[in-house]
Amino acid sequence: MSDRIAKKIYSYFPIPTENNNIIAWDDLNESVRKDMLLVADSLLLNQWQDISTAPKDGTNIQLWWPKECHCPITGHWETGKWSNCGIGWKFTGWGQTKETEPTHWRELPLPPSEQIKDKQ
Repeated sequence: MSDRIAKKIYSYFPIPTENNNIIAWDDLNESVRKDMLLVADSLLLNQWQDISTAPKDGTNIQLWWPKECHCPITGHWETGKWSNCGIGWKFTGWGQTKETEPTHWRELPLPPSEQIKDKQ
């Protein structure tokens, strides 16, 4: 998804050549593409999206339950439901048990070692 967002950003702010031609995304210098991907990642990571738009292909993402959890939890779509390590979401606080669903999602952040490496 970051690649798609980076390309969209680049379409609004393309880099012209000396002849005023636009450099195609695939012809960009590797470091420029990497920088654009970092920008896209930072935009996506800070933006919660409606759960209806979440990937349902097993990709781990951050999920949000505003009424029960008040914190993001890493999970993914598995066999027709949202799952955390193969366990269906079930809220069991205050002596109650009720099935819950996340309302929002966002992509996982890069691990700290990859963030530091990308900045160098």
